[in-house]
Amino acid sequence: NTFKPYSEVVNCMSADPGASAKVLKSRVKRAIEHKDNEEKLKHTKSLSTQGQFYRSIENTPANTWVNALTKLPERVFSFIQNATKDTLPHNANLYLWKKKNSRKCQLCSQDQ
Repeated sequence: NTFKPYSEVVNCMSADPGASAKVLKSRVKRAIEHKDNEEKLKHTKSLSTQGQFYRSIENTPANTWVNALTKLPERVFSFIQNATKDTLPHNANLYLWKKKNSRKCQLCSQDQ
């Protein structure tokens, strides 16, 4: 099932044939971002460690929250994905990725 962006263009044009080019462009962009975010979420759920959070709430009321995430702007969605997968660049990860010599917080000297 390969995603084809032109189908989103056709869907948006069909939904409102009289829409201006600017409005159409905005709607298509949002639709494509939404579809892309859904695919990223699907992939994340398939990962053994990183997908634990999403799999644990899949059949709960919190799943409504996860579905709402896919409608967020790309940058916000990406940040939330990284936060829930624990892939943000905090000291512990930077140490793990060999980007820092220590996992300790510079303010309190505790491990992060």
